[in-house]
Order: sequence, then C-alpha cells, then structure tokens
Amino acid sequence: MLFSVPEHTWWLIGAMATVVLMMTMERFSAVAVEEAPEELRDEAESLRKAAVRVVFAGIPAFFAVAVLLDLLSEQQDGLYLFLYGVAAVSMAVALLPFRRRMYRRYFAQLLTGEKITTDRLSSVWICTTLLVPALAVSALLATLNRTA
Repeated sequence: MLFSVPEHTWWLIGAMATVVLMMTMERFSAVAVEEAPEELRDEAESLRKAAVRVVFAGIPAFFAVAVLLDLLSEQQDGLYLFLYGVAAVSMAVALLPFRRRMYRRYFAQLLTGEKITTDRLSSVWICTTLLVPALAVSALLATLNRTA
C-alpha cells in the first residue's frame, strides 16, 4: 500500500481534494464578475456560468475516473487517488493567489483589443506550482518502486 495508508483513507483524501478544488475553481470564476468593467459584465457573467457548470460537472468526473482506475488496478493501493489528490491540490494552490491579477489583465486586454496573454510572474508561479509537485511525486514513486 502506498505509504501504508488504508484504501478507504485515500478515497476520503480524494473526496476532500475534490471539494477543495471545486471551492477554489468556483471562487476563481466568481471574481470575474466583480472585477469586470461595466461594458464587460454580461460577458463575464456568461463566462462565470460556463465555468461553474464545468466545475460542478467536470471535477467530480475526474475524481470518478481516478476511483475507477484505482478499482481496476491490480494492487488497489490508492496510487491513482494519491496522484489525483496531488494534482487537485496543486491546481488550487497554483490558481487561487493570482486570480484577481489574471482577471484584471484579461479584462484590460479585452478592452484595448490586445492579444490575450499572461504576465511573466503569473506564468512562472503557475508553471512552478504545477511542476514541482509533479517532479516530487515522480521522484517519490520512483523511490518506492526501487525499494519494493
């Protein structure tokens, strides 16, 4: 078993990671309407509604896939649920701190007609926050496989 944690605990961790990611993504999409200039409020509201639909349909579907993969795996050691939990929490940590900054830049670029891009700091933060856990988990799993 992965880290000697019982299977049902990985299910609980995965469910909690799903809730954390859903709350983060819902909060991420809610900022759009608050930050939008008056002339873009309708567009921001439609974007928010679409994002909420994706959050409440898509994220549980990803959790269901992780559960299905875990159930179909030979060992049922919680590996897929562990990987799902790391990915879900990493996404929440990557997006939440920069949501207002990203929306302000997005709306400013819409108003001026510029090409939609992210600023360097946001890009570095998001890429680093997603890459570091992925590398750490890869190294951890390689170490566990070598010792097993």
